[in-house]
Amino acid sequence: MAHVWVKTAESWTGTPVSSACAMTAELTESDREFRIVVAVPGCDEKHVQVTATKSLIAVEGALPAAERPGAEQIVFSEFAGRRLARTFGLPEEIAPEEVKAHLRNGFLTVVAVKACAARSRRMACV
Repeated sequence: MAHVWVKTAESWTGTPVSSACAMTAELTESDREFRIVVAVPGCDEKHVQVTATKSLIAVEGALPAAERPGAEQIVFSEFAGRRLARTFGLPEEIAPEEVKAHLRNGFLTVVAVKACAARSRRMACV
């Protein structure tokens, strides 16, 4: 399992989804956190970036170029662009500094702790 670096930001001005391929994903919610699972086949931790703000998670990536032996040329391809992008607006604020992400078997899992859960946990530790 590879850990993916998560960048926190006050605001996000990344790539709009219209200029890249959208990724297949699933967003689930519990009392304490949001969990996002995104299919990123062919990518590794060097090719994926996660950005977190208080209200959204943005995932961006670039598929590595396929290796072709010798002088092989593409005759036909259904691979849509080489860039991937997806933004997830969250219905509740999160604690961006506590967002964790890891990549395993072509799936990126992002876990975002809800802000209210993060505050109550900090208070319980005092």
